[in-house]
Amino acid sequence: MRSQFMKTRSVCERLDRSETGAALITTLLLLTLMSAMAVALVYKVNHEQHLQRADSGNTVAYYGAEAGMEKMMADLSLLYTQKAAPTNCDIIALQATPPSQAAVGSTYKEYIFNVPPPPGGGCAAPATNVQTISSGPNSGLQAQIVRMNLQVTADSPAGDEARLIRNVEIAQIPVFQFGVFSQSDLSYFPGPSFDFAGRVQTNGNLFLAEGGGLDLATSGEVQLVARLGADYAKPTDRAHAVRCRLEAGGRGWVATPLPRQGSHVLTSMLAADCLALIPTASTGIAAGETVEVELLDRASMGR
Repeated sequence: MRSQFMKTRSVCERLDRSETGAALITTLLLLTLMSAMAVALVYKVNHEQHLQRADSGNTVAYYGAEAGMEKMMADLSLLYTQKAAPTNCDIIALQATPPSQAAVGSTYKEYIFNVPPPPGGGCAAPATNVQTISSGPNSGLQAQIVRMNLQVTADSPAGDEARLIRNVEIAQIPVFQFGVFSQSDLSYFPGPSFDFAGRVQTNGNLFLAEGGGLDLATSGEVQLVARLGADYAKPTDRAHAVRCRLEAGGRGWVATPLPRQGSHVLTSMLAADCLALIPTASTGIAAGETVEVELLDRASMGR
């Protein structure tokens, strides 16, 4: 009897030791699995942080390059406003004034105006090609086209780099192609019946009036400058012709964009009496800024 009891006890002790060993192995496996998961999590976090830093640096460099390109366009536009025919040296001199690092957070490795050299060399007006403008508000007019290339490379403080290149065409349009061209406000006063078939362009306000039941008609294209009645934002992928309603304001004409501008929306086209012309390079126009306007309904000018 005692022998049988001792055998039973020995078997139970062996079973206990076996179960303890299995539990230890299971615990070790779980610890190994949890350690692997912790290592993977740490690696994932470090990788995401690295990607975030890289993306942040790329963003700073890209927006620095975009700021540089927009300043190049603004400086070039201002130069042609101040000088009717600037020389290649005048244009190249703009390279000396990139945006400051304090303003954009980037430095500029390249900030270049690639201007075609003048035919005789030296400092003179860049080479041009004469061609007929095929689209846009000045379609049908002949112009001297100056082609140039703008190139900017921006470096972020983290060492990231972004490069932008833009091809630019400047159209110099001889004024004699316009029937009427005015640098300031242009007014038509009441008089005998009058039908003007030439192109009318004013860089100010345009006022039309008729009297005594007589007619005042303009069958050619009419363009003027008005103030935008509301903010309008756009990408720099193409020019926009914004459908607007034209009204007389305290400081001249105000062109207010209509709510729905989609190409598939016909209701806003029916309500529009003018198109505000936003150039390709522009990212938008703020309310109150001047914009070139092409009339759709000439009767609106008599309101």
